[in-house]
Amino acid sequence: MKRVDIEYLGNSYTLPHTTAEAVRIEIEEGLASAKPFWLEVNSGEGKPQPVALLITPGIGITVADINVDEETGDIAPRSYEFTGPDHTIGSHIDEELV
Repeated sequence: MKRVDIEYLGNSYTLPHTTAEAVRIEIEEGLASAKPFWLEVNSGEGKPQPVALLITPGIGITVADINVDEETGDIAPRSYEFTGPDHTIGSHIDEELV
């Protein structure tokens, strides 16, 4: 199962059954309208509560794909490594759960 984790103004939210790319496209299309818009997401653990995030230019938001094992509910661990001559940090997901 795919899940997207979203960080918005220092708080964590999720969206199940989608991809980070789809959420980024939704955000880009919303911002292209030149009006603020609401992004519907989930808040909390256990039974998530729906919330709406106000998306406007200049608001920091991070969107990341998270792979969740269907049977255990475990999230695939990430590992980070420095890559490239500019010392950027890359990440990859444990392929067992993908």
